[in-house]
Amino acid sequence: MRQRNKKQTLTEQLIRQITGYIRKNRLKSGDPLPTESEMVKRFKVSRVALREAFCYLKGLGLIVSRRGSCLRVANPGVAEVIEGVISRICLPEANIVNELFELRRTLELGCIADAVENASDDDLRAIEAARLEFERLASEEELNPRLLDEAEVTFHHALFLPADCRILGVVIAALREFFNLKVTQPQDALWYSRDKLKQLCEEHRKIAEAFLAHSPEAAFSAVRKHLNRKTYSQPAALQTEAGGNS
Repeated sequence: MRQRNKKQTLTEQLIRQITGYIRKNRLKSGDPLPTESEMVKRFKVSRVALREAFCYLKGLGLIVSRRGSCLRVANPGVAEVIEGVISRICLPEANIVNELFELRRTLELGCIADAVENASDDDLRAIEAARLEFERLASEEELNPRLLDEAEVTFHHALFLPADCRILGVVIAALREFFNLKVTQPQDALWYSRDKLKQLCEEHRKIAEAFLAHSPEAAFSAVRKHLNRKTYSQPAALQTEAGGNS
C-alpha cells in the first residue's frame, strides 16, 4: 500500500480546520478570515504549511484574496468545487479513473431525459457525426487507441451537451485528460479488442437511434447498458500500469 507523506496529511488537516472554522463562526461570502499570524498561532503550524493549505482552498474556490486585502470567504458553486478537486487529482491513478467513470455513469443516467428532450437538429447531427467517426476508427485495419479514446469521449460529450449539466462536463473533461495522459502501450489492445469495439459501435448506434426517436426511456435503457461497469472496467494490465507501485 502506498503511504501518504506527512506534508500532505498536514495540509489536509489544515484544510479541515480552516473550513471547520468557517462553519463554526458562520462566515458568509465576503467575510474576512483571521490574519495569517493569527492562524499560525491558532492552528500551531508554520506559515509554509498554512500557505499550502491556502493554495488548495483558493484552487477549490472556497477562499479568495486580493492584493492589499485579507483572505475572504468565497461563494463557489458546486461545479467550481468539483472542478477544483478534479484538477488536483494525479491522473491516471487506476482507482481514481474508475471512480470518475462511476461518477460519470451516475450523472449521465440522471441527465439523459433532459439531453433527449433538449436535443436540437444540430445536436442530433453532432451525435451522429461522433458516432460515425468512432465507427470509422474502429473499422481501420491498424487501430489507434489514442484516437479511439478521443472519439469515445467526443461521442459522450455530444450526447450530453444538450442537457447543459456543467458538473458532467467537468467530469467528461477530466476523463478526456486521463485518456490524453494514458501512455499508448501494447496493452492498449486489451482496452479496445475487436469484440469490444463491435459491442461499443452497436451500443452507440442504439443510443443515437433513441435520440432520433426522441425517446428518453429508450435512451436511458441504451445508455445504462452502454455504461455497464464491465464495459468500462480496465484490463488488469492497464490497472497495473496506471496504479504503479501500490
